[in-house]
Amino acid sequence: MGFSDDGSIKKGRGRSWNRALAPLFGLLIVGASIAIALVLAEPIFNALLDAIPSVPAVDEVLLAVGVIIFVVCLAIFGGLYAVVAPKPNKATYVTERELDRLKQERAAEEKAKDRRKKEMRRRMREHNRNS
Repeated sequence: MGFSDDGSIKKGRGRSWNRALAPLFGLLIVGASIAIALVLAEPIFNALLDAIPSVPAVDEVLLAVGVIIFVVCLAIFGGLYAVVAPKPNKATYVTERELDRLKQERAAEEKAKDRRKKEMRRRMREHNRNS
């Protein structure tokens, strides 16, 4: 809720469902990346041991493989979401030029308001002297 330029009350624009659920989508992406890393870590670790015999068969290496898979999945899913995610309307972007113009308009309105006040005071003084 707020006031529009003409003084009437305008209804606030609600958030769209896809913008409201964006944090949930993020958690979903993280959860999917964790699940994929858990499933693929051991087979890739075994393939790595077969391909490179000098790799030590310790749990830290398995954990490192899982973390690498998680980060790669997170990057892929995050990139896909960034491409598919809803973009804000062009109308919501405000340029510096528009901000400067609005600032100048407000300053001009204030000056005009002050001029009107001074003119009204001058007229009132003049009217009171003549009465």
